[in-house]
Amino acid sequence: MLSYSKIREIRDGTISVDAEYLLSLNITVELVTLSYEIKGLTIPFGTWYMIKINSSIPDNQKWEAFLHELVHIVRN
Repeated sequence: MLSYSKIREIRDGTISVDAEYLLSLNITVELVTLSYEIKGLTIPFGTWYMIKINSSIPDNQKWEAFLHELVHIVRN
């Protein structure tokens, strides 16, 4: 189960994020072309979540957008 403490561990590098880990949390991530103002978004599908991250922003902003979207999932 995803929690704020897990997000902190992901941010700190304590937990390695890979596709298998995300799938265990019912999360998929996709890089897509979005308007520059939109860094990322989360779409719920029942018990699954799809995170879409703007492919045209710098890598550090992609990471921050991903972490931000995880917070949305925890907040439901």
